Amino acid sequence: MLPLVSQVDDPSAGHESGVEEMVFRMLVVSADLLEEPEFEGVFVSPMECALTLPEVGEELGIDPAAMMALPTEEREEAHLSLLEGTMQRLLSDELKEDILNGLNDLRLRMKHAGKAQEAARAATLHSFLSLGAGSESWFMVGLVRAIFQRSLEAGFNLLEVSTEVMEPEETAGRVSSLLRRLRRARPSKKADRLLEKIPGLTGYLQKQADSVWDEGLQAIYSGELYLELFSAEELQAGSEIVSAGFGYAAEHAPPEARRAADLTPKDRKRILQDLDSYLTGLFGPRRLDRLRARLDALIDEGAVPRRWAAFVLLLTQRMGDEEAVRYEKRFLVQALLGEIRAMVKAEGATRASDSAVESSH
Repeated sequence: MLPLVSQVDDPSAGHESGVEEMVFRMLVVSADLLEEPEFEGVFVSPMECALTLPEVGEELGIDPAAMMALPTEEREEAHLSLLEGTMQRLLSDELKEDILNGLNDLRLRMKHAGKAQEAARAATLHSFLSLGAGSESWFMVGLVRAIFQRSLEAGFNLLEVSTEVMEPEETAGRVSSLLRRLRRARPSKKADRLLEKIPGLTGYLQKQADSVWDEGLQAIYSGELYLELFSAEELQAGSEIVSAGFGYAAEHAPPEARRAADLTPKDRKRILQDLDSYLTGLFGPRRLDRLRARLDALIDEGAVPRRWAAFVLLLTQRMGDEEAVRYEKRFLVQALLGEIRAMVKAEGATRASDSAVESSH
């Protein structure tokens, strides 16, 4: 605390203890800032919170279900212990950055509104959290505890809503079974009420979905996630478009004979336009139905890696739209390029293997 206090006041004045107490109270009694718009979308992963808290309770010998029977003081102490243990596990650098950014934005808004006291309060919290590296320093701040408390409540509510689509015998390990039910599920009134009840939860979940989508697209392009959505003939046609853009005939050199960085912006734009036109012509209603059937088969066969289950679920929902070819062209281009890359890599490995066999004779 003293490094912070030294910035707020001059300890030589003889009343540093009073200043420290004032700052300490400011830190602890800051949960009300959760209501400010700068923190509306700041959450810890609600589901992770709800699943982590019982694990922490087991380690500490605290049964969350039995806490209500405890005297008030013991119950509050046990709750704080569970909350702190959960926070120690889930307080990420990204969350810290979100909180610090929120405090800075709040400070600027209050300063511009002429509310000097509120601006100073936000600045003090920002300074303390910037200086305090350990999770213990963060946990003593009421705003941080309030964010975790809100995330926990949202997580338990989301778990309750999720029981509407899960069968009793389903477990976390049976990804394909859960995906099948989620694919058929429709938003419930309970889920709608939950989103209305907790401000910012809709925006947070949308942000998470966007992150899942972007990571999935990158995995599709890099080949980390390979869904086999295109036939060999379709890949060959796409390869010829890319090869032509690189200035090669497809039969003489692979599409990646030159690095993409060697292309001019005009070249890259032309290749993407040609791929766009090719995919628009390719994905008529029947071909789009075949792609949807392939995604359904991946789920039904349990062929979706756990890490990419959420992405594939999002993908099935997006590709179910009548205008999917128009609105999800970015995905189709990434998937086509990713599978072309995988095809080229496989062909290169085959050629290398054949050469090795020939040289051995």
